[in-house]
Amino acid sequence: MIVDSDPHWAVTVRNLSKTYAAVRAVDDISFEVAHGEIFGLLGPNGAGKTSTIRMVLDVIRPDTGQITVLGGPMREETKGRIGYLPEERGLYEDMALLDTIVFLARLKGLRRAEAIRRAEAHLHALGLWEARRQKIGALSRGMNQKAQFIAATIHEPELLIIDEPFSGLDPVNARIVRDRIYALRDAGTAIIMSTHQMHAVEEMCQRILLMDRGCAVLYGSLEEIHARFSGNVVDMVVRGALPSIPGAEVLSNGAGAYRITLPEGVTPEVLLGMLCGLPGLTIERFEPAERSLDDIFVQVVGDEGLAREASA
Repeated sequence: MIVDSDPHWAVTVRNLSKTYAAVRAVDDISFEVAHGEIFGLLGPNGAGKTSTIRMVLDVIRPDTGQITVLGGPMREETKGRIGYLPEERGLYEDMALLDTIVFLARLKGLRRAEAIRRAEAHLHALGLWEARRQKIGALSRGMNQKAQFIAATIHEPELLIIDEPFSGLDPVNARIVRDRIYALRDAGTAIIMSTHQMHAVEEMCQRILLMDRGCAVLYGSLEEIHARFSGNVVDMVVRGALPSIPGAEVLSNGAGAYRITLPEGVTPEVLLGMLCGLPGLTIERFEPAERSLDDIFVQVVGDEGLAREASA
């Protein structure tokens, strides 16, 4: 069953669920991905991200729910407009790099001359030209990762799904790949990025979906999410002794600097009112704290999700 298409959205998912045996891998999730957007699909291992991606790609079918991809149901023609970089790699190890890229470009519908032209241009751009005659199996991990990225994007897809795109890359090559992703976004490609690198998500994504145990636990723009989770944390600098604040978590950074996580029901304004006018205490700075996505991830997923990450 397919939802009505909206030209603004490249992907629309409604009330998607999938169960394996007794395990609810995906539980009633909904989200959209716009053209020209980098969308973060996040969560600890076992959260349901891979199952969600496979359902969007029509590799597996949902038990319930509705999916629209590039304006309609997934068809063979639609698949040719999609690029996919899986976390588990699988290029032909006995083929030369250039031959592999040309072969895969031809499978995506490019004529041979155009496939060769694009393959050569991509190999130059990603610093792989000198390795073009090497077999895939002889490439380093980082070179293989860049080759996989070329294979996923050489046909200039309208939808690109990338799982851990920076795995095995040093900072220089990670920046090269990141810039290529930006170029695709700016050309209108819708991009779903799944990664554990929260700093990359903060830099690159406009909106995110955080999953845990198959459920959507956080969904929205990064701006909205930061505002929501920064409201109960304040940074302050004082002169004098800071009194005990019931229910608050107080972290001292030295020299009178504190980060205070407020208990539920206590706003920064209430705290400021409590502290103002106290004898022997001068407030030199008081402002809402900017919490990192790492901190928010830990708070939302909790200790059990982190334990699953560590054991994976």
